[in-house]
Amino acid sequence: MRFSVHPSIRRTRAKTYCIGGPRNTPHILLQQLLRPGERRTVELELPTGHFHVRAVKKAEGHLIARDGEAGPVHIARKGDALEPRSVECGAGRVSLTLTNEAADEALFRVEREDWSDAGVSAAYVTTLPEFRNLFSSEALSPGMDMSIRNLSFLFSDLKGSTALYEECGDARAYKLVRDHFVFMRDRIERNRGSVVKTMGDAVMAVFSAPADAARAACEIQLDSAREPVGKEGAPCFHVKIGAHSGPCIAVSTAGVLDYFGTTVNLAARAQAQSEGEDLVLTASLADRRDVALVLGEFGPSTERFHTTLKGISGPVELVRIRLTRAKAGCAATPAHAAASPRA
Repeated sequence: MRFSVHPSIRRTRAKTYCIGGPRNTPHILLQQLLRPGERRTVELELPTGHFHVRAVKKAEGHLIARDGEAGPVHIARKGDALEPRSVECGAGRVSLTLTNEAADEALFRVEREDWSDAGVSAAYVTTLPEFRNLFSSEALSPGMDMSIRNLSFLFSDLKGSTALYEECGDARAYKLVRDHFVFMRDRIERNRGSVVKTMGDAVMAVFSAPADAARAACEIQLDSAREPVGKEGAPCFHVKIGAHSGPCIAVSTAGVLDYFGTTVNLAARAQAQSEGEDLVLTASLADRRDVALVLGEFGPSTERFHTTLKGISGPVELVRIRLTRAKAGCAATPAHAAASPRA
């Protein structure tokens, strides 16, 4: 994927550049296109280290070059797998024999593994606030979409905001809600997430790491206890939060990068199950080890339950999480007051 430099940074002229040449891809040590049934032997200079061997878009393997005498290496593509999956050889001048035993052509590559440490995925970049602020409108061409393997989504809503407008008046209530959006954006962005959009008094946020979404959700609830939006005599309202992780589709809508799919719908439906002053996560998200470690830092009480969600087939297992601190300066809502002790 590509995008242009934002005009606020510098002006650029449209030019055509080659992005696949050896000068721009020094991590690729070998690239060979083999027809079905073709066998080819090439000489390759391998330093010590770890390398990916790939039949592009089909199969992947691993090649380890260690100190010692270099010898012949044989790798074959059979269907959607490479055999052997992992192979070791001596560093130096290696005779590499590639065989394509599949029914379609195969593009074999040998790539340095450590190069990936300097790379970044499109999915990660699109969750950065800086990218969304400067380049979101250029992320996808009109009519194009992009499948993303895994992102984490957090939805929030305000419980009691309707009463706020009635009791405070539109102007003052709107200011409080706007202050709440600033509060939310700060907690989301400092946990490496980004606000996708606001809807009424609700927020949709995206994170590349599930643990970051969990930490942001916990910090929002704890900090909202210290800084209740309903202050200075205004009625208190509580934050309802839901989250889920999984695959999704990224599209450009009205010049802004947005996300759609079952994962997004599940996160929104989980938020609808929140009672306020709690987090509702899907069980698949809450049971992740990295997420469980983050939640453990906040000493939560949890309750698992199954429910049916609008637009989702079959029952879904959710986890309601309450943190250990009560809402500061606010009376408990009836739902909270009647809540049973959590397991």
